[in-house]
Amino acid sequence: SSIAAIRAAEQAGRPVFGICRGSQLINVAFGGTLVPDLEDYRLHRGGPGEPMFLDEQVTLLEGTRVAAMAGEHRVTVRSGHHQAVDQPGEGLVVAARADDGTVEGVEHPEKWIVGVQWHPEDPDGSAEHRTRLFTTFLTACRPN
Repeated sequence: SSIAAIRAAEQAGRPVFGICRGSQLINVAFGGTLVPDLEDYRLHRGGPGEPMFLDEQVTLLEGTRVAAMAGEHRVTVRSGHHQAVDQPGEGLVVAARADDGTVEGVEHPEKWIVGVQWHPEDPDGSAEHRTRLFTTFLTACRPN
């Protein structure tokens, strides 16, 4: 399962970078909980008859790996989700929040485990932001 793969990577000391559902799976793998359906979804995805993805403002918490990866604390991201992290799993911390307080990122402070709720791979998003996040992850994946 995906959760077993996350735990195996963590136990092997390998970097893990989860996107959208991947971020939620990281949280569940560490015993955290999810908001199954965001009641007020307007910041997080398009409405009926609209495109799913939209631009969302997210605050990256100071001192987190994801803030260091992005190189800034306030970013516009491509978002399209109706679920989110509720309680962070054991050892995880909140790394990013939406303007309504919804958790938009989690990470492990000591291990290279990062989950973001948004979609940096979306070509309609910032190429600079995407490059920073994926370059940092790929650098972490290189053998020492």
